[in-house]
Amino acid sequence: MDDERKNLTRQEPLLQAKRVSKSFGGLRAVEDVSFDVRRGEIVGVIGPNGAGKTTLFNAITGLLPLSAGSVRLGPHELDKVPSHLRIKIGMARTFQIVRLVGELTVLENVMLGSHFALTRGLLKSVLTFPRVYRDEEAARVKAMEMLVFVGLADHADDIAAHLPHGKQRLVEISRALVASPSILLLDEPAAGLNGTETAHLNQLLMTLTRQGMALLTVEHDMPFVMSLCERIIVLDHGSKLAEGTPAEIRANPLVIEAYLGKEREHAAG
Repeated sequence: MDDERKNLTRQEPLLQAKRVSKSFGGLRAVEDVSFDVRRGEIVGVIGPNGAGKTTLFNAITGLLPLSAGSVRLGPHELDKVPSHLRIKIGMARTFQIVRLVGELTVLENVMLGSHFALTRGLLKSVLTFPRVYRDEEAARVKAMEMLVFVGLADHADDIAAHLPHGKQRLVEISRALVASPSILLLDEPAAGLNGTETAHLNQLLMTLTRQGMALLTVEHDMPFVMSLCERIIVLDHGSKLAEGTPAEIRANPLVIEAYLGKEREHAAG
């Protein structure tokens, strides 16, 4: 029954990017890129440095306006949804460089992921104080649930800046998960993690997809991408060079020439 349900949820794409392009002056950083992501699916985006991966992420999440093309999340045309409101319709993201409020506790940082539900304005907050209090308590409970999920419950009261990098990365992911997004975009989530931390992250992300969440990730760690993702999109000079399963990407001569071959040469050198 679980497999049947999972197959049903994958019939229609959740996220649809069509001919997405982004230019900076005369420079075309992303050009005519199309792909989709379905519920419960993990899609990876790889490519050489400067291929346009993070620019593509920023265009999808609204940090950068599209120069051309369109992005839909379910029934929503995202060019009509401001970036700070996209969490309300089910889109959350993390960043390549972890962005925590260092002087706050781990729990307080994760609770920030619920800020869109808690911000009511001063007058409305005064008039509805009991509801605001209930919302804050609900946010606290949800934040603790996410910390339990990622294995950081014992660090809830620690100052975020005092955690090692790998745990800070998990705090950021927890904060993104508080809003129960339908899709989570991860910008190099394995960057700076050791082997044990990477394996733990892999298991956490696999658990999220089994719960029906869609994941789109940019990553340079090839073993991590190949073991985690069901489909991989390869960018080169801002354009989509290839798309396929990990096995298909490994065997694609264009990908080997443009990217994987260079990675292997670098590793050998």
